[in-house]
Amino acid sequence: MRYFTRGCEAGGMQSCLNAGLMHLTGATSNGQTKDVPRALELIEKSCAGNNPTGCYYLSGLYISGVKGHHEKDMKTAFRHALKACELGNMYACSNVSQMYRKGDGVEKNEKLGAEFKQRALDMQEQVKSQLNVGFQQGAEGS
Repeated sequence: MRYFTRGCEAGGMQSCLNAGLMHLTGATSNGQTKDVPRALELIEKSCAGNNPTGCYYLSGLYISGVKGHHEKDMKTAFRHALKACELGNMYACSNVSQMYRKGDGVEKNEKLGAEFKQRALDMQEQVKSQLNVGFQQGAEGS
């Protein structure tokens, strides 16, 4: 936790997210219990710093609501999911697609739902193509 906090203070947005998730689950090294307000603050900082995974997690927190801290808020969830998608998070693009198709947090729009679904599928294909590295590829001629 100490290193993630230092990293966050130094501008490392992934560190902000990691520290936030530790506060959210109570998995801190000093035995602290959950600190949801601090977790939200850190995850929001991560998203504000354009960390796509931070925005995705933040969206999920607003989709589910965090008991005792904020209610389910689909408009805010949509805003964060859209940002995460624009930053390249395929899971967020899938969520944006569903939200458009259902009208959750945004006006229902089947066309945009289909467009974001395709964006998520395109991202998925890109990931798959990057994983298709042959056995000993690059080792030929060594």
